[in-house]
Amino acid sequence: MEGKLPEIYWYVFWVGFRSIAFAGMIWGGRNTHKINMKTLEILRIYAEKGIEPPPSIMEPLTRQLLDPHKQQAKQQATRQAILLGQFAGGISAAAVTGGIGWWWASEKYEPAWVVYAAAVVAIAAVAGAVSRLIAAIVTHDK
Repeated sequence: MEGKLPEIYWYVFWVGFRSIAFAGMIWGGRNTHKINMKTLEILRIYAEKGIEPPPSIMEPLTRQLLDPHKQQAKQQATRQAILLGQFAGGISAAAVTGGIGWWWASEKYEPAWVVYAAAVVAIAAVAGAVSRLIAAIVTHDK
């Protein structure tokens, strides 16, 4: 074995990683859907009665739907700050992906297509990051 991890462990890792990520996305979407459906149910009850919901009902529903933490973050962050954050994320993703590709190539692991895939993803991440940087430079907050 000489320090080389059996190939099955890599497959188990990636299948597990993707399964956990996919389950997280499904769980988050399902919870959001449940919240929205409960809100619509409350509004439907008032619509069937033909009356406008009182402000004491509308305010919590509006806060629940709009998620105040996200709204405050959007108000506080400027367009340039958002773009610069996306630039940093793109560069980080390119560095990690390029590093994995470099490591894979230097260890001469199989399959070789992993190196090419990592290079393509790293180039795409750099291109996206550069576009965000250019947008941040030319964008002016009003």
